[in-house]
Amino acid sequence: MRKYDLIIFDVSGTLCGDFRRLYDGVQNLIEEIYAADYKIALATNLSRSGLDVFVMEHALGKYLVSHISATETSFKPHPEMLELVLLETDVDKSKALMVGDTASDIYMAHNAHVDSCAVNWDGAWSPELLRANPTYQVQSLLDLKRILEI
Repeated sequence: MRKYDLIIFDVSGTLCGDFRRLYDGVQNLIEEIYAADYKIALATNLSRSGLDVFVMEHALGKYLVSHISATETSFKPHPEMLELVLLETDVDKSKALMVGDTASDIYMAHNAHVDSCAVNWDGAWSPELLRANPTYQVQSLLDLKRILEI
């Protein structure tokens, strides 16, 4: 039995380096997570308009059950963003995983009592991110897929 039902991604630095292009393999990863019947959400410090443009430009809307920006909530690491995603998706916090690339993503997860996965696509872990003590640390999409058992 899998551990999680809901995967929540940060946007900048986690799914893309700039907003015009997703990191290599991210589109396929989203499709595989969706096909494995996980719920997918986004939680970002971007503005609502910036997040909406990102979702539209990358045609992600059909995969997402929720996408929350700092326009609607407090900025990370405040837990409000994740709490709203959990409320909107009716998923218990024990069945959610926050995936992000900064300490504020991980601290937000801690503050919401949600497991966290720190990603580092360039191989250079920041001491601040490691001090945040994520539940998991991954350096490749394959590592993340192993955690999700897909």
